[in-house]
Amino acid sequence: MLIRNRATGRDETLQARPGTVRHRGIALLMALAVVMLLTMFISELFFSTGLELRAMSSFKEGSQSRGLSKAVFKALQIGLMLEESEFFSGYRDLQKFLMMGAVPLEEGLLLELDVVPLEDKFNLNEVQRLREGSDQDKIRQEIFFRIFENLEIPSESEDLPPEPIQAEVIYGLYSAIWDWVDSGDVEYIGVASVPGAEASSYFNTDPEVTVKNAPFDHLGELRLLRGVKDSRIPWDDLESRLAVLPKPAGSGTELFPERINVNVASNEEIAAFVENHRIETILESSALKEIQDNLSEYADKAQDVADELVAPEEEQVEGEETLPGIFETEVRETLTMSAVESKMKSLGLKEKYAKYLFITQGGYYRIRLVTEIGVVESSLEAVIKVDRDAKTGVGKSVDVLWVTLN
Repeated sequence: MLIRNRATGRDETLQARPGTVRHRGIALLMALAVVMLLTMFISELFFSTGLELRAMSSFKEGSQSRGLSKAVFKALQIGLMLEESEFFSGYRDLQKFLMMGAVPLEEGLLLELDVVPLEDKFNLNEVQRLREGSDQDKIRQEIFFRIFENLEIPSESEDLPPEPIQAEVIYGLYSAIWDWVDSGDVEYIGVASVPGAEASSYFNTDPEVTVKNAPFDHLGELRLLRGVKDSRIPWDDLESRLAVLPKPAGSGTELFPERINVNVASNEEIAAFVENHRIETILESSALKEIQDNLSEYADKAQDVADELVAPEEEQVEGEETLPGIFETEVRETLTMSAVESKMKSLGLKEKYAKYLFITQGGYYRIRLVTEIGVVESSLEAVIKVDRDAKTGVGKSVDVLWVTLN
């Protein structure tokens, strides 16, 4: 198979070393199936509309590249209608090809592709209906703090190494987010000595910023908030922890709205997620206190929980390592919620509290891709929602919540 080496710009033949086990061919076929899905759909799309790529030579390469990005995006929507673990199994293998270089698609190239489940990210819109100072507010505040507390940020001086993020920076962001989405004009004071950010905090900003007092439409709005730029938190670190998802009209705010998908997440991701839901703040509600105590027990066994749900990476791989693991087969059990609860019970944890942390199928995804035709690149970013059948996990419909194309 030819792979474009992005460092040299040349096509190179990918060859495996002798002695690879037969299971490796399965992973290769899965990856090729994803590539074929994209290629076949793109070909069909242009054929059915009378706009075959080979007939587009009269158009500018920029238009061609954007058309290819849109076609790949459409193909991904179709792919995500499959049962989730089936899609991500092939997706992970395709990522291994992309680590080697670009993947050819018709007359263009797929340079980058990221498909990220969003249910485990901190949803900024979930703070909108919280009551300041309530137990729910304290819980959301502590979870927000935990997902950033171990982060190192670039130093103010390029000559100095990265430095630990300060607590006041994290709480300052939480306060600014609160005031961005709430409907009032009184500054949030839920964190001592770290006030929120209403209109006066944006006086004389350039460009001019008006506090929205409404939910976020997309995560990019976060760049407008007071303190985000000065925090020096790299955008990739914000994006890997936060999300903007809609809340159903009239719904109450859940105690723990984020859930991690045990059939998609890695062992490391599950362990970190469970640990981040250790709540130590003093709560008034006895009912919430009971949930708090039990989730703390889960957090005490975070790595055991992760190991029970997903085998550590070194145990998932069959066969000796070759070129970046391209021909390795991932062995992974697809779990139901009852299976998850059974596994938690085997660890001595109360299984009924698993529902506050885990899901077995998701529906929200952030997609980022880059294509190229000729020497012109096109990038597309989007957030989509897939409505899935509760029993089969197969998608029933896809909604595009936000998309931008360059």
